[in-house]
Amino acid sequence: MFMLNINVSGQNKNRYVIGYLLWRVMTGRHDVIEYMMQVPGHARCLVDSGFASLKKLFRRSDCDALDQLETVVNKSSATNVAVRYPAWQ
Repeated sequence: MFMLNINVSGQNKNRYVIGYLLWRVMTGRHDVIEYMMQVPGHARCLVDSGFASLKKLFRRSDCDALDQLETVVNKSSATNVAVRYPAWQ
C-alpha cells in the first residue's frame, strides 16, 4: 500500500498528484493507494493560534526567570494560562 499525505497550502496540485497516483496503479506499481487530504476550512487549529500569540509576545519580552515567562504566557491571550511544573530545587 502506498500512503500519501499532501499538505501544500495555497497551491492546487490535486489534478497532477491524482494523475501521478493513477499512473502508478495503471503500471502495476501499487494495487491500492490511500490518498488523505485535510477537509477544506479545517486546516487551522485553535491551539496553533494560542501558540502564535504567545510566540509573538515572547519575542518582544525580556524573560530572565520562570515567573516572568509565566506572566508573558498569561498576558499573551485570554485563553492562554500558564501551568507550572512543581518548583525546581
